[in-house]
Amino acid sequence: MSDRYNYLHTDAKSALYQGLSTVEARTEWGTTEIAGTHALGLFNAGGDGLIIDGRPEDLLHFVDLLYAHAHAVFDSAGR
Repeated sequence: MSDRYNYLHTDAKSALYQGLSTVEARTEWGTTEIAGTHALGLFNAGGDGLIIDGRPEDLLHFVDLLYAHAHAVFDSAGR
């Protein structure tokens, strides 16, 4: 695990979510590091963010697990 962190603010109105094929992602984001068939980009208005690559079904599974975990942690946090 890296000790490098990027902090993103939760302003969803200015967030950018993109799901692209490998070719599209490499062109759009200017990177050659995408090894999977597709990539999911999660960015803030400043362009900082996270790129996750893999097969579509793996990306969906990742998002499903993240969603479930976030709800398990935060659903009762404000009560």
